[in-house]
Amino acid sequence: MNYANPPEVLTALNRAFQMSSQDNKYLTIWYGAYHHPTQTLTFTSAGHPPALLWNPANECQLLKTPGFPIGLFSEADYCSTQCFIPSGSVLYLLSDGVYEIHKSDGQLWGLLSLQELLLQSPSYHHQPLPTLLQGIQTHSNSETFMDDFSLVKVRFT
Repeated sequence: MNYANPPEVLTALNRAFQMSSQDNKYLTIWYGAYHHPTQTLTFTSAGHPPALLWNPANECQLLKTPGFPIGLFSEADYCSTQCFIPSGSVLYLLSDGVYEIHKSDGQLWGLLSLQELLLQSPSYHHQPLPTLLQGIQTHSNSETFMDDFSLVKVRFT
């Protein structure tokens, strides 16, 4: 298997992990392979939230491809796309629990709210992740998270 070929990786994972043999469980995933010499990221996803790519001009690009979650359909096809990553960019990989937060008024905070937080406070791109976690808690008016909260930050230099 070629790990630099993201659709091939997801296809193999999907064939190995069918929900019919996994207690009816499935999973979502975002997978990327970065080629440093060309600053190119090839990525694919299977039902997972988009990755957020912030360039040095503080512009956000949602990185997502269509694809069924792993385990739903044994013959699912996955595709990839590529993008150029300018030096100084920051990539956030996240679970939906990072932004699907029910505020005290019952409203959903949402992915757009997370993007607005990062747009209005670009200093988060240069600070440790716990600082962003505190910002999310403050701006969503939620001290606790009811869903999984997974967040990875990758800085490209």
